[in-house]
Formats: sequence, C-alpha cells, structure tokens
Amino acid sequence: MQELRFAFCLVRFTDLRESKEFMRHERLLDLGQLKYLHTMHDAVAFSAAHPVLFCSHQWLHGRHPDPDGVQHAALISACEELCAQQKLEREELYVWLDYSSVPQSNRSMQLAAISSLHAYAACAKYFVAVVPPTTHKTTGSTCDRDSYSRRGWCRLEQMAYVLIHGVAHAYIHDATTIRRLGEQQGWLESAIDVFGADFTCPSDKELLVDVLLGLFGFALLGRGSEAGEGAVGDGGLFTLIEQRKGSVFPEAYFEDLIVLLERGLEDCVKAEVDAQQQQHGALFGEKELGRLLQARQAFLAIQGRSLASNLTKRLNESAMHADDTAAEPEYKGLHGGLHGRAGAAAREAGVVIRVSS
Repeated sequence: MQELRFAFCLVRFTDLRESKEFMRHERLLDLGQLKYLHTMHDAVAFSAAHPVLFCSHQWLHGRHPDPDGVQHAALISACEELCAQQKLEREELYVWLDYSSVPQSNRSMQLAAISSLHAYAACAKYFVAVVPPTTHKTTGSTCDRDSYSRRGWCRLEQMAYVLIHGVAHAYIHDATTIRRLGEQQGWLESAIDVFGADFTCPSDKELLVDVLLGLFGFALLGRGSEAGEGAVGDGGLFTLIEQRKGSVFPEAYFEDLIVLLERGLEDCVKAEVDAQQQQHGALFGEKELGRLLQARQAFLAIQGRSLASNLTKRLNESAMHADDTAAEPEYKGLHGGLHGRAGAAAREAGVVIRVSS
C-alpha cells in the first residue's frame, strides 16, 4: 500500500449531520471542521482508534454531487443506523466523503487525492455505498444502485475496501435501510470486475493495474487472519476471485504479474527461498517482507484483527534478522525491475522486488 499522495481528510459525523448538505472541502477547511491525517501511518493509527466510514456514491451534477440533498439524507440515515447497530458514539464517528475530503479548487491537489482513493477506502473500518434512486440533473438519466454498480471508480472503491477488510462492515443504503453488501445477490461478482466496468476514460484502466496488484498482495497476506469480535469470513471473496481470475486480472493488462506475485509471496512466507535466490532472483527479501507484514498488521488492527499465527511468526523472525528497524511501519511501494512494468506495479504493495539482471 502506497504512502498517501494527499492527506486523509475526515469530517465528524455530527458536523456532517448539522450541515444539511454535502459541504465543499474548502468551506469545511475554513470552518475548522476537517481532520487532516497526512501520512498513511497516521491514517491507519487514527482509524484503529476511532470509527471511520468511507462513503461511496455517484455525482448527480457536474458541479455538485448532490444538489437536492437526496444522498446527504441517505448518508445521514445510514450513519444513524450504523451507530445504533454497532453501538457507536455519534460524536466519535468520522466520515470520508469525496466532495468534503478532496480539494475542489486546486486541480493538482485534487488529482493527488484522487490517486489515493483506494488507500482512503482501505483506511476506513466501515464502507457505505449511498445509492438512493434519483435522477442525474444534467443528463436526466436514472441514478440508483444499478447505475452505481456499473461505474468503474465505484467498483475500485468497493474492491479496495473488501480486499483489505473483507465484507463484514461493507454496507449499502438505498434510501430505505442499511444492508450488508455481501448479502446482495450478484454484488460481489460485479465489485471485483473492475476492468469490466464503465469508465468515462477507458485509458484509466491502465492506471489501475499497479493499484490492484498491490491490493491483491495485501489481501493475500491478510487471508486467514485472526478474526476480531463479531467478524465474519471473507464472504467467498477469494474463491470468487480464483474462479474469475481471468476477468478480474485480464491478461491484456496484467500479463503474468499475478502469478509472479502469488509465487513470490508464497515462497517468501514459507521461507523457501535460500540465500542465493534472495540475492539473485527472489521477488521479496526478508526485510521487505517484514515491512509488508508490519503494514498489513496495522490495517488488520482497524477491524480488531491480527495476522494469522504463521505470519506473526514470520514477522517476528524478520524483526530479529533485520539490521535496523524503522520507528513506524513503512507504507512505501514495491520498486525495482521485473521488466520495468512489474516493478511499477509492485510499488503499490509496499515491498521491494528483487530480480536478476
């Protein structure tokens, strides 16, 4: 998982409720109502200590996401239900919402935040897709759960969340009540089919190769983690990905990167790579694996979970063998060679790829 390119900005639920509308980022900044978390380490640590909700939705107008307040009402209702179900204090709940959390005036800052969307989704304990049936103000087209499910960036947000956290706290609200996304027929199948979704700019798909490769690597290391209180399984996520791997990770975009990633992680976790391989051909070195496991452990803590026992053992072994240790987990990217492209893709997973020259 990469370091944040722009801060993780949150608004307190009680402030969002009192505003009666989705408020622009700059306005909230003037009011002092934004919580800025500038590093991945700070964002993950804050989310482990406070309930944070990531709101995913469609824009209903080119200049404002919710001109009539329809989605605002649905989001408030969703948060109220969630607080009641999870026994959360309303004053302690924070929300990530694009119009409020992403700069709107400065295009460079806005693009930096957009490039971190998947990281923001992964930093939240709760995920809510707000999809009340309504009409797009410019096109007149219907906007509802079906149109939401077809959007490429909406699918990316969903997949980013479930790959890191699973389906236990992923919800949908359609103006009636809050429901678990994992219990909606066909939802998971569409959520993981990011490359089969609708993109306004099809070339955006090229940008997502690195992102999904890193997320999938993180997901593999979280598989079999120790469940927290009230947690459920992965909802069949990995089985579904295995069955549909060709469409989830199309060869035209990923080539053989998924096979290399799976093999590299498996070999290194099992400590089956000898010293010569580590030096000349292994994808992951001991120190890099330790950094990745340390970061993965921090993300699991958001859900009150911990690494599986075998990975905890490997993390401890890696710490003992490390020449030096960082003061905090490193969330930097995979980098290195693998014919150039894999090195770039690897940057999102948080470790170093080593290859022979």
